[in-house]
Amino acid sequence: MGIDNRFKFAIPIYGAGYVTEADTYMGISDTDKEAFVRNNYDGRTYFKNVTYPTFWVNGTNDAHFPMTMTNQSCAEMKVPSKIRYDVRMAHGENIPMKLNEIYTFADYVLMGGDALTTFDTPKINGNIASVTYKSKYKISSAQLCYTLDNGTWNVRNWNTTSATVSGNTISANIPIGAKTIYFNATDSRGLMTTSVYRSRLSFNKQ
Repeated sequence: MGIDNRFKFAIPIYGAGYVTEADTYMGISDTDKEAFVRNNYDGRTYFKNVTYPTFWVNGTNDAHFPMTMTNQSCAEMKVPSKIRYDVRMAHGENIPMKLNEIYTFADYVLMGGDALTTFDTPKINGNIASVTYKSKYKISSAQLCYTLDNGTWNVRNWNTTSATVSGNTISANIPIGAKTIYFNATDSRGLMTTSVYRSRLSFNKQ
C-alpha cells in the first residue's frame, strides 16, 4: 500500500503499520533498529501515498497485530477507509475468507455495489457514547464494545452491550470502568462494520 498504486482497493487483514510499537514480540525496543525499520519498511511510511479505498479487518485480541496498530494506520489514510473489529476473532488464513463484508467491499469498489456502513469518530459526553453513521440499509442491530482492562491488548477481555439507533446516530451508556470503547452495527444484509475505538485517555478529546 502506497508503493504500488495500480490497485483499486486494499483490505489489510490483521496486519497494519506501526509494527515496531506492538506490545508483543514484534515490537522493537532498540531505538536505532526501530527507526530504521520505521523509515524503510513499516507501512506508516507509505500510507500517505495510498490513493484507493481501504477496509481494515482485525480482531480485538489478535496476538500479532494489536488494535492500536489498526487505529493508527487507519488514521494515516487520506482516502476513504472502513474498519471491522471483531470481538475475539481468532487469527488464521481461513477465518477472514468467511467474512462476507470483504467481498461486499470489493464488489462496491469494482462493480458499483452498495457500500458498507461508514462511521464517524465516536463522541463521548459524560457516560454516554455516540457515533453518527451512513448506510443505505437499515441497521438491524448495534452494540457498544468495551473493555475494562488496561495492559497488553491481546489479553484484554472484551464485552458488548446493546446500543440504541435513532436516525443516523447510535448511542449507548458507557459501562462503569470501561477503558476502551467502539461501536459496531449490522445492517439488514447481515453485514457488520465498526467505528474506530476510543480509549479513556482520549475520552475528553472530542
